[in-house]
Amino acid sequence: MDAVLTLSGISKSFGGNNALQHLNLEVSFGQILGLIGPNGAGKTTVLNIATGVYKPDSGKILIEGNDVTLLNPYQRSRKGLSRTFQGGRPFGDLTVRENVTIASEQRIKSEKKRLMQLNRLPDIDELLNEVGLLVDSETQAQSLPYGKQKQLEIARAIAYSTTILLLDEPTSGLSTDEIKLVAALIDRYRHNLGILLIEHNMDVVMSLCDQITVIDAGSWVATGTPSEIQINPKVMSAYLGT
Repeated sequence: MDAVLTLSGISKSFGGNNALQHLNLEVSFGQILGLIGPNGAGKTTVLNIATGVYKPDSGKILIEGNDVTLLNPYQRSRKGLSRTFQGGRPFGDLTVRENVTIASEQRIKSEKKRLMQLNRLPDIDELLNEVGLLVDSETQAQSLPYGKQKQLEIARAIAYSTTILLLDEPTSGLSTDEIKLVAALIDRYRHNLGILLIEHNMDVVMSLCDQITVIDAGSWVATGTPSEIQINPKVMSAYLGT
């Protein structure tokens, strides 16, 4: 599989605290890579490095083999990179449909060549239906309850992304039914993207991910299939301290 996102030898420190240390990570087209670790392990820092919110102290970031280490966030997004946040950040005074439509329109502008390689663009109504928001399509985003704002965040990210989708705890705070719906949505769109998933719900991680990378205190611990990670003694030690 071709790599759509590569982090090579990434290190980042904040005030003498090593947030990431020589981290290597690769996400391939059509793959869901889970990134897990204890609280404070550096998982969200990885996303901020990948999107350009933070610049690494050392190392490189590649999107489809192109070095984007020095590019700004908007320049990386134009290469088809999209992300969600732990708390949804919609345009609150716009409707659900308008939020997703804006993302889709920006996608078309950003990577026309890439879009021609995809099977199809997400249909707005179809996407809203799949994420459980069609009935709320004319509701202002700021009026949605927390769970539906999270669903809208994912729908916007999918509508925009053409290359790599970064998901930061997409199921946190959701009900059991909402988690199932979101997991099914992620699984449906995995074939047209590379997906990096940060998630604390281990049932979601184990059922969706092809590979899982575990980090602790900013350092790589292990990479493997879900079944390999479940029995890895280094992973158990990182989580349990034993």
